[in-house]
Amino acid sequence: MNNKKGQAALEFLTTYGWAFLVIIVAVAGLSYFGVFSFENKIPNSCNTGAMLQCGSSYKIANVDTDTVSINLKNNEQATATITGLRIIEKSLASGTTSKCTGVVDTTTDEINPGVATDVYFDIATRTCGIDTNAGKKKTFMVEIDYLVTGSDITKTASGEISTQVQSS
Repeated sequence: MNNKKGQAALEFLTTYGWAFLVIIVAVAGLSYFGVFSFENKIPNSCNTGAMLQCGSSYKIANVDTDTVSINLKNNEQATATITGLRIIEKSLASGTTSKCTGVVDTTTDEINPGVATDVYFDIATRTCGIDTNAGKKKTFMVEIDYLVTGSDITKTASGEISTQVQSS
């Protein structure tokens, strides 16, 4: 009689073991095909503060020379001269950050009060994740340096841009 109880227990454990194995394989398959990837569900957004505000368009592109374009509206009382950009990708997985420094295109470096215009930045180094993330949606921290006419003090507008890194 003891044999029958042992056999029933072994069959019970084997059946549930196979079911558990099937569940593990199914979850691994769904994960492999990106079902659990929430990267693409992050909404596009741009926020750089109130004084130098993001407009309707912003783009991070991976081209021969990495570029960032941001439509900025000057809410200062005087003309703002854009002097530079720092863009930082923070890797949530490793906790590390990588930073790029942007050089402003000289044709779009001044924004009059109350006016929105596209400002283009050329990235001097390619270490901030732009070149390795083409086609992926990423969130970058940005710091835009600018001078207001009549002042020698550099101001910084800080914020975030969440968008898909474009390749061309």
